[in-house]
Amino acid sequence: MSEPKLNPRILELLVSHICHDLVSPVGAINNGIEFIEEMGDAVTSDAMGLIGSSVRQASVALQCFRLAYGGAGSGSNVTFDDIKSAFANYIEGGRTELKWQVNPMGGQPPAGFMKVALTVLMMAEEAIPTGGEVIIDELGEGSGVKITAKASRVEFKEGVEDAFHHRASLEDLNPRTVHAYITKIFGDFYDVAVSYERLADGEVEFKVAY
Repeated sequence: MSEPKLNPRILELLVSHICHDLVSPVGAINNGIEFIEEMGDAVTSDAMGLIGSSVRQASVALQCFRLAYGGAGSGSNVTFDDIKSAFANYIEGGRTELKWQVNPMGGQPPAGFMKVALTVLMMAEEAIPTGGEVIIDELGEGSGVKITAKASRVEFKEGVEDAFHHRASLEDLNPRTVHAYITKIFGDFYDVAVSYERLADGEVEFKVAY
């Protein structure tokens, strides 16, 4: 493992990124509670439905972030089923379809591999903003996975590629691009090689290897 130098600004941006995804469901929970307080039984059913849906959104986002960014995802006991469940729940209700074609690989991937694979899945999903497919399969040599994003429109947000390759300065990074930056840091730290290439106008393939 190579010890990365992590500027505190990266931590600030990562927290901002997480909070951005949680503001909407948590705000909806608060709105539902206010409806109940103001209207009483007249809107209890609608309010409870809003609260229940928003609680699930916040819960699945936190579970995904816990594995992707927290210490929970770096253990050797994290499995493909764990990250499949976390990511499938994270994109549920959206316009992205997950096609999971990974079979158990020979041997146990090293600690941290699953964390990196999950952050790459999230990066692939971000590359198809209008919806499409995220396909995960084994690498031919069986030492990792390939993750393909396919859609009529495949594009990275402005600054994401520079952030991933660490060509961006700290001043250029923002909450939208910090995920790509930290994905590469996790890969380097856990000795997991992460790369990608554009296969066609509507297709980009990531490789996560050890």
